[in-house]
Formats: sequence, structure tokens, C-alpha cells
Amino acid sequence: MNVKEINKVYKKLGVPDEFFNPTEMPLNEEIGHYVLLSERSTGKTTNVLLWSLCANKVDGITPVYVRHTHDSIAPKNLNKLVNVIVDYGYVEKLTDGVYNTLVYRAGEWRYAAEKDGDIVDKSDVIMYALSLDRAEMYKSTFNAPHGNIVIYDEFIRDYYSNNEFVRFLDLLKTIQRDREGVKVFWLANTISTENEYLYELEIHDSVLTMQPGESNVFNTSLGMPIYCNIISNKKMSKHKKIINRLLYGFNKPELNSITGGGWAHSIYPHIEQDDNKTVISNRHYIRYMDRLLHLKVVRYQRMTIVEVTRATRTHSDSIIYTDTFPTDYRYRHGRGYTQGDRLIWDLIDKRMVRFQNNQIAALFYNFEKNI
Repeated sequence: MNVKEINKVYKKLGVPDEFFNPTEMPLNEEIGHYVLLSERSTGKTTNVLLWSLCANKVDGITPVYVRHTHDSIAPKNLNKLVNVIVDYGYVEKLTDGVYNTLVYRAGEWRYAAEKDGDIVDKSDVIMYALSLDRAEMYKSTFNAPHGNIVIYDEFIRDYYSNNEFVRFLDLLKTIQRDREGVKVFWLANTISTENEYLYELEIHDSVLTMQPGESNVFNTSLGMPIYCNIISNKKMSKHKKIINRLLYGFNKPELNSITGGGWAHSIYPHIEQDDNKTVISNRHYIRYMDRLLHLKVVRYQRMTIVEVTRATRTHSDSIIYTDTFPTDYRYRHGRGYTQGDRLIWDLIDKRMVRFQNNQIAALFYNFEKNI
């Protein structure tokens, strides 16, 4: 991949400076994964797509755009994805005036020449779209010998299906086919710090230390480098400040990914300090995403509450809820199966639960959604 030449072509497009600039990433280094996180409307998706189309022009690379579900890559959803690229004349610049629009059908994008509302000419395929939920099917049907750029868009979502990270890597293997030089761009809005992918990528704790505008390269436990960038608005425009003041001027951290205040997160009820608490049960734990949570049932002020905290160890008589099926007799899948299990989860369902902090709460509810 001729990164220097691709960057040169990208810069000639004249993309406004206030939006994310892919050429500032260490693309010449031997890094395979690039995690790009930001509030909304920083231009990261559009400009990574543009950079990828520059790679198509320079090296004949056919980027592969990935979303979670097949419905999310249907034409009704993806036709809007490239509106900026078409409306701002980037297609003409990339094709030296031969084409002026993009058409998408059956998971394939092509350049096209549109005249008087009719498509009069089309190029070969310049980019593919795949969905994670069809990964098994692609093993026998998909072949992209030049698919050296993979863009996994909106990878942070409210729901994470079981073993999803491994299934994505399996799809990546289908695309990559043992070629060297493949680069994967992970794109998402900063809507949840407790997303499972951040744990699976082994960057969760490091990402939490970063501020908008910072980037760094982290290594996995096996020494693989992963580039991470918390993209900031280079210039908070007067227009956006007015919009925030008129429409989003609420003291709600959930709006941070909209207003530009960093990670969006919900506020959960925290554990109260009370010297008169009586511990009813102290044996229950949750093991999820290599994290351990302790569920302690206490009674105080005429209430019975489940308190959830981070834990570092279990005991021989512990009861451990999990989303897997281990052979250890202490483990129980999901919510368990005994009357005691039901009593704890009934309290939780009735909102009689308090948390050590918001991160613990988010991790807990992620577990609950995925069992």
C-alpha cells in the first residue's frame, strides 16, 4: 500500500481542515488495527471512506465496509452514507471527471456517470459492503483479492451478541485471505465506555485515560500494536455552540456524544454509606468479559438491596453467574436456576440495586442484556 501517494491524493481533494484528517494517522507503520472514536459529526466515517477511495485510485484497493446486520447495509440505509462524497464533488476529483456519482447495489459500490437523471455509465466495483451476521455465508461466496482496507463502522452499539469479537475476526480472515498489509479501521461514536469490543481489543483501561484530541499506540498482551484516537472537534464552531445552547443545554452526560463533551454515559444509583447495614448474602458474583463483579445482598432502612462492586477473587463456596458454560460447579449460566438465584434477580428487576460507580453499572447491564 503506497501510503505516501494515497495521502497526497487525499490532500488534493481539499477536505475542510476542521474535520478528521486520516493522513495524520501513523499509516506507514506496521499497525493493523486503527480504533477511531469521537462524538458525532467529526467526519471520521466520510473521510476514512474518502481515504479508502484514494487507495482505490492509487493501488486498486477495493475497501470492504462492514456493519453488524444485513439490514444496516441495505440500499435504503447505505445510499445516504456517501452523500457528502457525491455532493461535494469528490467523485469527479477522484475519477478525473469521468464519473459524478456513486451507485450501490447488492453489497457493491461503483462510480457512475449520471446525466439528466439517468445512469449512462458505471465503473467496476470500487468498494464492498458486508454484514457480520452473514459472516458464515461469505466464507464460500465472497472474494476480494484487493480488499486490503476493512472499515467496521458503528462497532459500539447497545447490544453485543455472544462471541461477536471472534466472529468479526473470522470475517476479517475471510476478507484477508492471508494477504499482508491489511488495515482495519474501527469507527464508533463515544456512546459507551463499557463496550465489550474495547475489552476484547485489550484497550479499555487505556482508552479511559485518554482525552479528546489524544492518540496513542497500545500493545495487546501478545505485543500486537493497536492505534487509538479519541477524535475531537478541531474547531468548536459558533454554529454548534448555538445549537447546543438552544437544543441540548441539559446537564445529562448521556448527551456528551452529541454535544462534544466526551464519552456519553448514564447515571446509575450508587451504593449509600450506612453503618447499620445487615449483610444477607455475600456469595454471588458475575464473571463477564474477564471482569469480576460481586453481588452483595444487604438490608438497611427497611429495604433489601443488591450492591454491585468490582471484585478480584472468588471463593470455594461462591456462586458465579456467567454468559458461558464452564465446567466449574460454582458457575451458573445467565441468571441461574435456583430459588436463591431468583430472589436476587427479582430484586434487580425491581430496581433494588446500587452500584459502586457508573462503569460497574454499565458492565453489569451489558452482561444482563447478553444472557
